[in-house]
Amino acid sequence: MLDRRALYATSFVRAVTTSLVGVLLGVYLARLNVTGVGFGVVVSSGLAGAALAAIVATLAGDRLGRRRVLIALTLLSMIGTLAFALSSTPLALAAAAFVGMVNGMGKDRGAALILEQAALPSTTPQPDHEG
Repeated sequence: MLDRRALYATSFVRAVTTSLVGVLLGVYLARLNVTGVGFGVVVSSGLAGAALAAIVATLAGDRLGRRRVLIALTLLSMIGTLAFALSSTPLALAAAAFVGMVNGMGKDRGAALILEQAALPSTTPQPDHEG
């Protein structure tokens, strides 16, 4: 039950922050005078990082351990987001967006969601099957 509540809580926080990033990313990049191609490179890099993480989670999440991969994803996201906040050039922003899996779409469709959905059934009590 505790694991299920933790999954719900972390999923909620991630969904809220992902939605906010989707709205605020354009404003933030505009304030840094990132326009046109630079904007596209930054957003595409974040989505590419998220896609790569989703592939790793799908193909190796169970083998590496769901909890371990979720923790690694969280750490990468924190490091990348901090680097993103401290960067100002499009190249540095793009690299940080890739590492942090900065999602410009505003929808939570990343690796953590994949792992959480796979883990959620294991948090329920097993039914009693008496034949």
